[in-house]
Amino acid sequence: MTTAVLFLARGSGKDAGAAAAEAFFSAYRAHPAGLDHELVVLVKGWEDVADRESVEAQARALGATVMALPDDGYDWGAYMRAAPRLGHDWLCLLNTHSRPCADGWLATLRAAAERPGVGAAGVTGSWGTNLPVFRLLAPEVADYWRRKGAVKALIAAFRLYIRRYPWRSLTGARRFPGFPNPHLRSNGVLVRRALFTAFIAGRPIPADKQDALMLECGRAGFTRFLESRGLRVVVAGADGRAYEPEQWPDSRTHAVPERSNLLVSDNRTRGYERAGPFSRRNIERENWGQSFTPI
Repeated sequence: MTTAVLFLARGSGKDAGAAAAEAFFSAYRAHPAGLDHELVVLVKGWEDVADRESVEAQARALGATVMALPDDGYDWGAYMRAAPRLGHDWLCLLNTHSRPCADGWLATLRAAAERPGVGAAGVTGSWGTNLPVFRLLAPEVADYWRRKGAVKALIAAFRLYIRRYPWRSLTGARRFPGFPNPHLRSNGVLVRRALFTAFIAGRPIPADKQDALMLECGRAGFTRFLESRGLRVVVAGADGRAYEPEQWPDSRTHAVPERSNLLVSDNRTRGYERAGPFSRRNIERENWGQSFTPI
């Protein structure tokens, strides 16, 4: 059965461009996938022609197919446009920030995805939601209160709320489940192409960030679609295990102090690694509803 690894090489956006693509290619060379596949590099949003041509040349040097796509629809839009044009049995979706960080990463994902009753395997998952969860903000505000005092804690609470829950999310109760909301994160997912094309059939290309988030973690999103078909989603660890949603905080892959089990990193997992204890505790609460890092 054939597998296509789709890497999105975006030319615009934060931490995108030639440096991001080159970092992926370097990690891809350093960590063998462990499974025969075709690398398909999706290029979109490149204003610098020289940079784009350099990235395409590097992709072809790796034996990759290059597919040029319109610069719209966020990451999901690229996957939705590319999938119907491919004939592979399996699709592995990697975003601009994805970096393989364990040998055999694709083979491990495939083994997890082929388990009975599994619809897709990811490298990370989350219980987070795009809806306001006030009880998760309270410990953060309490942390600020202890560290900075009451006035700064109230200011921080307001800023946290506005940053984390933009106004449109307040009107999204019909689109997003409450917490906990187990879903695969789209930085690294392996799924049968037939399932993915069934999911995207009739769905419009995302028009804004909220639309894209809905596809990842919404009521009509990818994980819920698989569940509606009686299929499970799992997170695959570098240890070869497939972790069920209730086991994700213990999988040592994302937003926990010990992350040695990660197959593919991304900007969020690397951002957590760089964060201080206070920020780590906040990230942990967003994803799991509790903190693990000591104060």
